[in-house]
Amino acid sequence: MLARFFVYQSAGPITRQLQWIVRDFVMNVPRAVCAVVAFLILRRLWRSERVFGFAETKAALGFLLLFCGVGMLEYVGGTKDLWPGLRPFVIVTIGSVFVAFWEELTYRGLLLRGLLETTSPRVAVIASSFVFMAMHLQATSVERLPTLFLDGILLACARLRGVGLGWLIVSHALFDSLIFFGSDKPYRMPYHGLAFLLLLFVATMIYWLRTPAPAWAEAAAEQVPR
Repeated sequence: MLARFFVYQSAGPITRQLQWIVRDFVMNVPRAVCAVVAFLILRRLWRSERVFGFAETKAALGFLLLFCGVGMLEYVGGTKDLWPGLRPFVIVTIGSVFVAFWEELTYRGLLLRGLLETTSPRVAVIASSFVFMAMHLQATSVERLPTLFLDGILLACARLRGVGLGWLIVSHALFDSLIFFGSDKPYRMPYHGLAFLLLLFVATMIYWLRTPAPAWAEAAAEQVPR
């Protein structure tokens, strides 16, 4: 948060989308540093487990379709131009990969794994999602915070199901890209923002309730699949 504060203060007021892209791209430097630190801590504390992988491919593909399908609604309903141009697309995609890489290692890797050793799985999911949301206070508007909280729950539940961090990074990066280009208001449809939030809430609750009991039990026994 301190790194973001200094970068944002240095960039000054943002009046154009390109300025936002440049500022966010600069933020990739502290993100990369944090990702490396989180990776090293995970490797040191849980040496017997794989930190990064693509486990549970079938479950991961189902999650990717669900997660990015919701993001596609925001993209199609919110953009003025469905194709933003090659340069903005490449820059935002690269930035999204950096964001997803460090956030998944930090929140669904280090934080969630640590919380599972000290509290119940459901509390760990909610707590890690709340911290994930709170860390975006400087970077987004207040109305976006519920979306971030629900995103965190979805990603954490996928992790409990054994979905590898590699798959979560891919899903997160695609979702962020869709949301970025889809947030260029005005929306094509009335009440689109509310409809998007409601759909995300329903999807999150269904995914939470349909998370198999063995997944919660394994997490409670501190045996999260890798």
